[in-house]
Amino acid sequence: MIKFTAILRLLAVAILLAASLRPSEAAPPKLTQITGNELPKVFQAGQKYTLKLQYVDPAGDEISKSKAIFVDEGPSGRVSTAASDVAGDTKNGAYITWEINGLEQGSHRAHFEVEGLTAKTRFPETAAEDYQFVVESLSTKILTLAIGSLISIIAIPMIAYLLFRALNPRGDPSRAARIGLLIGILTACVLFIYLFLNVYGPLVYAILIIGVIAFLVLLLRR
Repeated sequence: MIKFTAILRLLAVAILLAASLRPSEAAPPKLTQITGNELPKVFQAGQKYTLKLQYVDPAGDEISKSKAIFVDEGPSGRVSTAASDVAGDTKNGAYITWEINGLEQGSHRAHFEVEGLTAKTRFPETAAEDYQFVVESLSTKILTLAIGSLISIIAIPMIAYLLFRALNPRGDPSRAARIGLLIGILTACVLFIYLFLNVYGPLVYAILIIGVIAFLVLLLRR
């Protein structure tokens, strides 16, 4: 009777040990962003981009590039792009790369899918959390800046000058003109920062602000 009980205990321990050695059932595959290489929120039309995610499968099953898909829903519809590279082993974390080119201008919603041997993994996990980004056109921004700058430097100073002269007919006309030009220049600077905030770095804006301040100081001292 004692031997039979010992055998049952050994069988129970063996079953528990076997269950603990099956990691594929313990955790499903996971697709995540790479720290320091997060997905961008703004793209430029006509440019090439490289997107990377990390794929971890506790079971260590291999995946193919054709089964790793970037699904982009843009203004004209859905476009699917297969991965260009899968590097590393999935058990310790494989890096999947997508080469993206020719994104359509406008707002986009997208997600990534990886089909393994037993399941399909999605990032983001739900449609409600889809990856959202905007594709902008640099040429359109430049044209908008050119037209806006002309309005800011010509129309706004003229309107401001006429307004100041109407409110204070005996005031200094040259001062009214300088104040109008000041308002126009500031408006053009605000427009530039608004349009190119996501294109150029902080250094460009620092140089711009310093230059504008220096110009305004010289202008107002005259």
